[in-house]
Amino acid sequence: MENIARKLAAEDDQLSDEERQLKKANSRLPGITLLQLIYQQKAYEGDAKDHEFSGTSMREH
Repeated sequence: MENIARKLAAEDDQLSDEERQLKKANSRLPGITLLQLIYQQKAYEGDAKDHEFSGTSMREH
């Protein structure tokens, strides 16, 4: 990833012909948003992660 990021930020004179063509072809791609989701366990959830069908968990969903 680091190598790719450096090449994307590089000036065109530092790229090979093939890299320059790829950069131009991909310059019209839409922006990408990265999102990291962190699960926070509820107080009533136990250690079992398989199937929990308690009344509380069913009402929450």
